Amino acid sequence: MADVADRARAFMAHRLVRDLEVAAIGMLCALSFYQIVLYMPEIGWRPGFDFDIYHAAASRFVSGDSYFLPHQLSGPYELGTADVLYPPVALWLFVPFVVLPAQLWWLIPGAITAAAIWRLRPSLTAWLVVAILMERPFSLLQIVNGNPSMWVVAILFATAAWRVPSTLILFKPTLLPFAFFRPGGRWWWLGIAALALLSVPFAGLTLTWVEVVLNARGSLGLAYSLHELTFVVVPLVAYLGRDRTRDHQPPSGGQARVRLIRRSAP
Repeated sequence: MADVADRARAFMAHRLVRDLEVAAIGMLCALSFYQIVLYMPEIGWRPGFDFDIYHAAASRFVSGDSYFLPHQLSGPYELGTADVLYPPVALWLFVPFVVLPAQLWWLIPGAITAAAIWRLRPSLTAWLVVAILMERPFSLLQIVNGNPSMWVVAILFATAAWRVPSTLILFKPTLLPFAFFRPGGRWWWLGIAALALLSVPFAGLTLTWVEVVLNARGSLGLAYSLHELTFVVVPLVAYLGRDRTRDHQPPSGGQARVRLIRRSAP
């Protein structure tokens, strides 16, 4: 009888914690959107602000003009919100959207992220941590503004779910430490090789980029990505809070047959 009572109390306690987590997640989500509504007009930004910057940079490059703004090429300069600091290899990402519908800039990384979340099935506690991280004004702002960090997050989610090489995020080198998320293995090294190969056509422009970065001046300098960390760390939280039972699922019939054939081969 005591055992039944203990189980009932444990069940009620678990349900109470779950309900509190759900309520906290809901309040944090509402607060995040409320802050964005207040914060964006205050700083003079609007939806798609960052997307427009990199769309303009790619358009300049395609038309034969400078990828960087003129003042970035004339010596030391004060870093502004419209300045381009991505290495030229990022043009492989930016240029297609000169002709593609702008909506795909959000839909593609959003779809990758959603599929990865479905695969990982993060726990409710992990969702609560994600909600806390996204409550920070600059976190949700990355999505609303269309910042390329959305693509970094999508790649890291793909790394968490399917071990896509995290080195692909190095088109944003200020987030270098995240390239060591789930490191090692053939695909991780292939990601580095692919990025190096894709950089070859922009070798000369890459040297200019190094000069542009070194000439940048500002309150944060090269640490300007620090405000993005609460957003970029979200895939790592989802990975740590994933449904680990899926890590030990038996192989499908086809996979089992392939393994059997390999083991029986002379």
